[in-house]
Amino acid sequence: MKTSQHLLAIALILVTSATVAGCGEDNPLNSFDPQVTNSEDLFTFRASNVYLVTTRLTYDWNCTGQTASIEHSSGRSNGTGVIYLFDANGTQVYQSELKSTGTEYSQAGTPGSWKVVLDFSEYSGAVYCRVRKL
Repeated sequence: MKTSQHLLAIALILVTSATVAGCGEDNPLNSFDPQVTNSEDLFTFRASNVYLVTTRLTYDWNCTGQTASIEHSSGRSNGTGVIYLFDANGTQVYQSELKSTGTEYSQAGTPGSWKVVLDFSEYSGAVYCRVRKL
């Protein structure tokens, strides 16, 4: 009886460990509570009080159009932050450093599963960008 309880306890520990390990990637932005909206034709990313983060984040985003608008509203105090968009064929249709304000537009691309890539190097500050289908 004790052996089966011991084995059950070990099994529960292993399952719990595997579940916790899979809950989140080693994303340095997690401690800054990023808010991500990723729905058809709309993607937003927001994080505050980011401090010296270096990472590259890639999101699959469904865009039913050929072009997108990119709204910037980030406040950088250190480092660099760059946003890239790739269309359904993997062609880069947009690249820009994160900016304090402004709206820009992608080149025309193929509708479908696009990629939004956020690349941070020693980035400190606030991040906000919104990508919408035109």
